[in-house]
Amino acid sequence: MTAEYGTASRPIPRLAFWLSLSVPGLGLLYAGAPLRGVAIFALAFLGFAGIIMGLDHGARRPEYQYYGAIGALLLLGAWWGGARHAESFAARQCAWPPLYRYFACTDVRQALWGARVELAMALLFAALTALYLAYPKPPRWLPEPPRYWFLYEVFGAFYLAMTHQLKIRTAGFFALTLLATVSLGLFTNLPKDMLAAAFILALPSCWFSLQHRGDEAATLHWRRLIVCLLAGYLSLFGFGMLVNFLEIVSGAPQYKMRISSDGNLAMAVFAMIYYLLRSTFEVLSRWTASSSSLR
Repeated sequence: MTAEYGTASRPIPRLAFWLSLSVPGLGLLYAGAPLRGVAIFALAFLGFAGIIMGLDHGARRPEYQYYGAIGALLLLGAWWGGARHAESFAARQCAWPPLYRYFACTDVRQALWGARVELAMALLFAALTALYLAYPKPPRWLPEPPRYWFLYEVFGAFYLAMTHQLKIRTAGFFALTLLATVSLGLFTNLPKDMLAAAFILALPSCWFSLQHRGDEAATLHWRRLIVCLLAGYLSLFGFGMLVNFLEIVSGAPQYKMRISSDGNLAMAVFAMIYYLLRSTFEVLSRWTASSSSLR
């Protein structure tokens, strides 16, 4: 990235254009119009869903071919039109919005960057939640959220609290978790593919903590372990409150609601809430640490 892009005092129109071409709506989010960006992304997502429906059901039901054609036009319009709109919107801006200037503060950027893995995992499960909501009967290419990833998260936090001073802590963690995963797959009736998926899903967060948070104070590691357990409980509580709220709003009993009966959707929502809580803890930890160092 050039110095012009890194030190710009306002959005760069060409960068907004190319960002929107890479991901529909991203250029508008960059240029200072997040609601418009979300709307463009939603239109592109609906167009993509129409294309998938046309491909899946068009051979048996001809009317779905029209849905696919409409979806293709909608996707193309949102993609190209959103990119052109992002470019023109950025060209009209004389400065970054106030909220963007706040997030450009060094302390805020560092706090958010410290929780980048948790925020990325929350976005991943938010995307899975959106896909499960879009497809009442998920297609084969849509993966199932593993059921046991939370156990690896808790063990990773406990292991780091116990071994944060060891130089070989990362290799030891991988050896222990791999041995435990293989043993569970061989000597229990748990699905082997689900265990392997849970192990792989928990690796980014655990590896990041082992590599980049190992030199932190021991008290912070024990707090992180408590937060992992507490976040799991609060995620279950938050999921239950969400189900009750939807029951009140829709009037449908809980056992008929898809969020209660569909285990994949429920797990995706639970994991999204969990990683949002984890990221909140990491951001606040670094925010308070930076504030204390300035006093």
